Amino acid sequence: MWLSGRTVYLIADNLPNAKRVQEVLAHEAVGHALLEEMLGPKLMADLVKNVQNLEKTSRLVKEIAAKVDRTQPGLSPERRAKEIVATWQNVACPK
Repeated sequence: MWLSGRTVYLIADNLPNAKRVQEVLAHEAVGHALLEEMLGPKLMADLVKNVQNLEKTSRLVKEIAAKVDRTQPGLSPERRAKEIVATWQNVACPK
C-alpha cells in the first residue's frame, strides 16, 4: 500500500480481511494524507522534528518507533518520523 497524491493504493494480497483494509486505509488516509494536507510543509517539518525529539524522552514514542523499525526497517529519518505519527493515531484512537 502507498499514497500518491490524493490516491491511496491498497494491495489486496496483503490485506487478509475487511478489518485490516479499514485499518490500513485509516493509517494512510488520516495518518498521512489528511494530516500532511492540514499542516502543510512547514508545520509538518516542525512535527517531524518534534517527534524526533520526543523519542528521546517519551516511552510511548519509543515503543511506537520500535514497532515502525520492526515493520519498516531502513526508512529515512523524516519518513520514519512520519510513520511514527501515522502509527500513533492507531494507538491514540483505537478501534
